Amino acid sequence: MIYFDNAASSFPKPITVSKAMIRAVNVYGANPGRSGHFLSCMAEKEVFSCRNALADMFNTESENIIFTANCTASINLALKGFLKPKSEVLISDMEHNAVVRPLEKMKDVFVKQVEIDLYDDEKTVENFKNAITNKTSMIAITACSNVIGKITPIEKIGKLCKENNIKFLVDAAQLGGVMPIDIKKCSIDFLALAPHKSLFGVQGLGVLVLNDKIKLDTLIEGGTGTNSESPLMPDFPPERYEAGTIATPAIVALKAGISFIKERGILYIKEYENNLALYTFNLLKDIDAILYTKKIDDTFSGVLPFNIKNATPNLVSDYLDKNGIMTRAGYHCAYPTHKKIGSEKDGAVRLSFTVFNTKEQINVLIKKLVSLSRDIL
Repeated sequence: MIYFDNAASSFPKPITVSKAMIRAVNVYGANPGRSGHFLSCMAEKEVFSCRNALADMFNTESENIIFTANCTASINLALKGFLKPKSEVLISDMEHNAVVRPLEKMKDVFVKQVEIDLYDDEKTVENFKNAITNKTSMIAITACSNVIGKITPIEKIGKLCKENNIKFLVDAAQLGGVMPIDIKKCSIDFLALAPHKSLFGVQGLGVLVLNDKIKLDTLIEGGTGTNSESPLMPDFPPERYEAGTIATPAIVALKAGISFIKERGILYIKEYENNLALYTFNLLKDIDAILYTKKIDDTFSGVLPFNIKNATPNLVSDYLDKNGIMTRAGYHCAYPTHKKIGSEKDGAVRLSFTVFNTKEQINVLIKKLVSLSRDIL
């Protein structure tokens, strides 16, 4: 089996991740922060260790690490918890439905779409600068397109936000764990993460990283283990935003994923995945596949969409699946990006890489695509 669907969920995981998760279930499977007994305290200690690791990774304080159900929940919390009626929000023309759909539901919020230039970051920054008005209260953008792998210039856009007293929400589902992100240096107020992707965690957990002590409205209320005598949610993070029992096994797995990234080196991971994407890009060009970017450089990540002439994306992906190669076809929950790159008719086949992929696997992929092309013709 060859797995190229890491932008949906990374696989395989480092063995340390599954071991950490099993230990959390079998050794200290109590509810953290709810009881004073040994096992509950042990679980709380492990959860706190993960908060510290995330805080260190993204340069904030541990209490500003909020655990949610998934990255989409993190984005919803930031958008709905901060934005007020008649707020103006700037988004890019490459947003995932995790950003588009909550804003669509918020009918009393004004949304402006801003173009990202795939090859000129300065032009992208200029586009956002020109779109800002005195009504703009937030810029909410993807750090990296899940369709085409374009990395947005978040540090420069963050500077714009700081200069104009605008809150900055970054969807880092595809970039967290691939490139260093310093939320203070990038002036990011809300950073949403998908641990099960490039952080090598497991599904069922999201993270919202806060930069400061801004108080968001809550989306879910309930027990926190603190201030239990009050019917109101606590005023302080992280408890204010973590109603109910948190996913301790997934949190412990995330800590193991972060340790794996530190051991490998995040810059090494980025370079490795980019080299695989470039290698694949050139081979796809050689077989006359349809590609949607002119080049692959360090402003792109290890995500690559393509199509085969005279074949739908679903046909190609199904054919590869039957030959033991896992990809994802369609619109990837980001139709605006497909409109931007010209694949809006049927979408595209997406390849996405991690450090567990190899050039040998890519060679197998290309051979299968050549065989498919011959069968079609």
